[in-house]
Amino acid sequence: MEKVFKDILAIPGVWEVLLTSSEGKVVCRAGGGTRIGTGACFPQDRLDTRGFEGLAETDLFFEDARLYVRPAPSGYLMVLMDPKAPAAMVRLSCDTSAAALKNGSNGKKRSRFFFKRDR
Repeated sequence: MEKVFKDILAIPGVWEVLLTSSEGKVVCRAGGGTRIGTGACFPQDRLDTRGFEGLAETDLFFEDARLYVRPAPSGYLMVLMDPKAPAAMVRLSCDTSAAALKNGSNGKKRSRFFFKRDR
């Protein structure tokens, strides 16, 4: 599952990606934490996600960090990043990751690109 988050973590300024269940249990974590390398930023086992119910997506700004939250098929996808990180790239990468999580794949499309036509 960490392969799905590889594109998000490749964006400059992204520190950590977290996938939680709808109950708040941590399903998957990827990334090294903050820019100074102090380790993981999110709690280890459980988050209170009741405040996110009904949200399509949200961007929370703090003094020296930014949190992007969007619903995923099984819970919530959270991205912790620098306030100056490119938001459009993060949203686009989260869209592709959410689609990969919904399909149960590892982010690689396995269908055919060209189709045979009957002539």
